[in-house]
Amino acid sequence: MIYVFDFETAITYGENNKLKTVLGLSKGVTYKLDILFPPGPLHLLHVQIRDALHSVWPTNPDADFSSDSEVVTFNDEYPIIEPPYQLTAYTWNLDDTYPHRVIIRIGVNPIKIVEPERVEALYESWRVPPELLTLEEGG
Repeated sequence: MIYVFDFETAITYGENNKLKTVLGLSKGVTYKLDILFPPGPLHLLHVQIRDALHSVWPTNPDADFSSDSEVVTFNDEYPIIEPPYQLTAYTWNLDDTYPHRVIIRIGVNPIKIVEPERVEALYESWRVPPELLTLEEGG
């Protein structure tokens, strides 16, 4: 299954006031991520994808993706096995004139086609102890 999320981030959303977009998915394991930056943002549009407070893509919480006329694409397995089966995209726009659009595509394999032991191992490898979570919701 491939999910597509196409949205725009207005100039009113800055680094301290990020736009929060819920990416509704199904139970499973991700296998592919594409972040499409159409022509125009000139690295002024920034994207982070999180699972609650946990930074998923990019993995390091202080980083983000930004580009122009490019597709950031890679294969990655991340378990989506607990309700509400969603990730959250945080975007902000440093352009003071124009809103900018991003398209996020996420491929998810249903649990039934992924070996149960592998799903458990993925889940354990991504789990972060609560005491290590330092980011506050929203940014």
